[in-house]
Amino acid sequence: MKFTKITFLVAVAIHGTRTAAIRTAAIRTAAITDNCPGTESFSVSFQKGCSYASLEAEIESLLGEDLYTGCTLDADGVLSELLGGNIRTAAIRTAAIRTAAIRIHGTRTAAIRTAAITANCPGTESFSVSSQKGCSYASLKVEIESLLDTTYSGCKLDADGVLSELLGGNNNEATVDALCISAYESSDVVYTFDDVTRKGYQFNNEYFSGGTKWNYEIETNDGENELKSDAARVKDVYHNEAKSGIIELPMDLPSFNPSDVETCELNAAFCCWVQDRQAKDGKGNGNCNTPYDSNCVDKDPSDNANLCYVDHDRAAVGTHVAGGFSIYGDVENGKENIEGDIHCHGFAWAESANDPISVYKGNNLFFVSMYDHMYTRGYVRNVPGATMCACAETMPVVTRADCTQMEVTETFKFDFDATSNQFSAELCSVDDIDFQACEGANGTNNDLEAYYERLVNEEKAKEDNLTKLRKTLVGKGGNKCNTAIESFLATKGIDLMTK
Repeated sequence: MKFTKITFLVAVAIHGTRTAAIRTAAIRTAAITDNCPGTESFSVSFQKGCSYASLEAEIESLLGEDLYTGCTLDADGVLSELLGGNIRTAAIRTAAIRTAAIRIHGTRTAAIRTAAITANCPGTESFSVSSQKGCSYASLKVEIESLLDTTYSGCKLDADGVLSELLGGNNNEATVDALCISAYESSDVVYTFDDVTRKGYQFNNEYFSGGTKWNYEIETNDGENELKSDAARVKDVYHNEAKSGIIELPMDLPSFNPSDVETCELNAAFCCWVQDRQAKDGKGNGNCNTPYDSNCVDKDPSDNANLCYVDHDRAAVGTHVAGGFSIYGDVENGKENIEGDIHCHGFAWAESANDPISVYKGNNLFFVSMYDHMYTRGYVRNVPGATMCACAETMPVVTRADCTQMEVTETFKFDFDATSNQFSAELCSVDDIDFQACEGANGTNNDLEAYYERLVNEEKAKEDNLTKLRKTLVGKGGNKCNTAIESFLATKGIDLMTK
């Protein structure tokens, strides 16, 4: 007598401190009812043929056992949850028998769809493809097109048709995005800023606020406090982890998680420096010179922005300044740029968590703050009452900031397992990250606001977030700084037109 065995597998993958589901072909969003089959793995066997009716009979028997006496569903209700509602009968058909599986993501579940694979097409047997064009539906589609040309010339489907079969047909792009995010999270080349500095939370927090020896100390004529020596670790990280790994944005620090929502709300961050502590680092990189004891005391960085005002409430969680504000313009006399030299530089990323500029945003923070400006140029210290580097929404209001973008080269592998009928993705390597001046909208380069506008034009960022960003980066010329000051003071009940 021939037996048929159906196995339901519950699987959870843990990545770092986050619980992430093993990604599957078709993602469903129904929860498993408490005390019912599916809250843990189980198997049933039967001799009555492989059909929905025979499986339903075995589930009815299972519900009669002590383990599931608390289940409030009947067998049909249980199978509706486990197999995806409307597709439950098709999921048991024998055209291409697959192992049915339930995946748990928090309180969410995902069911592998069991459909027949078209003859002579990818999926009739296991296969792998690799890509250096990022991890996305578009890059996977390119590789499937190549596979159709070289190996499956008899397949009557195009690449979209193949992927619709293999991924479930419902929101395939989101399914691949989920695979890619899981691949990034499970990679063994993910680093934190604790790994970067090897000095711990307190040092990292103080550094981005404008403190620590890296910001405070100035080299002496005797060679003490030499930045290149004290911060030698930064050079090592730049040539290794920063160009061949994923550095996470430090969400454990108040500067980058001010609202305790695990993100910068505008998907942008920048730094502003007010001091140059290093000589002989290239033309135009500040006015610190040798001998250090006389020519590098309270020296300035290269000036690239006007400082309008600091609202101390914006960064209170990072600076521990409870409130108040500082004004850096002479509104009544129409004068701006009276604060002295200041240098601001930042970066932005996409709404999609799977976009490389989002995945590697911590790398960009490291490059901008630690390597390019502190280690290379010697730019240090914060605007009083503000953090040195932080989410854009908590930074001082300034006219503009320079900007760095990244070109990332990665190698991904996509595997399709014909036995389980599921895809997986793996980040094989981070081959290179090239840090470049941003290419912005309307031909305006090396400008954070213009780069953000380009992201909006490419539908990678939100228009309303650009509007909010322009309240922090108010623009050059046209008395824009003083206009911003007037508007801010009005919110405090201060009218400069009345004496």
